[in-house]
Amino acid sequence: MKLSLWLLPDAPTSDILRHHIQRLADTASSLSSSSSLPTHSGPFVPHITVLGGIHVENEQECERLQNRLKQFLGVKDGDGPMDGWTGGIIECELENPMTPTVMLVEDNGGTADSDESFSSENGRKRNLPLTWNQCVTLSVRPSEKFLALHDACVYATEPFRSCASGPCIETEVTSSDRPLVSLFPPPLQRPHISLYYSEDELPFDIIGDKETGMQSLPLDSPTVPSKFEAHTVELWCTDPSSVEGVKEWKSLWSYDLRLDKKELH
Repeated sequence: MKLSLWLLPDAPTSDILRHHIQRLADTASSLSSSSSLPTHSGPFVPHITVLGGIHVENEQECERLQNRLKQFLGVKDGDGPMDGWTGGIIECELENPMTPTVMLVEDNGGTADSDESFSSENGRKRNLPLTWNQCVTLSVRPSEKFLALHDACVYATEPFRSCASGPCIETEVTSSDRPLVSLFPPPLQRPHISLYYSEDELPFDIIGDKETGMQSLPLDSPTVPSKFEAHTVELWCTDPSSVEGVKEWKSLWSYDLRLDKKELH
């Protein structure tokens, strides 16, 4: 069973993100009468993936994993098994809260900012996602506290991962000593919040920046806050790991990082 650890934004921010996730899904679903209906996942819970690539074989291993997470995440007055991780609320900041990044493939020899890119046989540009689970994202600035949380989760889950499925780090190395590309999966290689999952053409008006080569998708109101708080880590079953499988994902365990709180369930 494939598992991931998520950090959930606070309730007001989550409500706004849910609105935009739902709107993008509704826009895609409105093409149901078209022969080119995009394949998309539908709505899902807004989250920042702290760590993926976790595997357990049965309920006993899952319970063992949860106990290790409580050991590494549950600290009091900074007294825990991880140097640098002190628990508590994590202050998050989005880089461009109203213009999520769109990751597109290069098609027909073109590039993301060229006139030749994403062309179909009839000459129409096609907005094809580079990868289904990072196609429309809001990048989160990697604060020292978030990276400390990431490291705590890495150590806690070490028996349930392999180096091929996630970074295997040495005890003397901290996140701040390593480039982000070694911590988070490509192509974005940064912590982020996804707004849309799809393997098919994106049915949105996407804006390209010729200077940077970046693509973006401007959002309408309500405004996504540039800064928000997060204090809940959840362990999710993300199996099957596919667009079609998203509707089957489920939360297995939730933990409140605030020092005066305990395990939620």
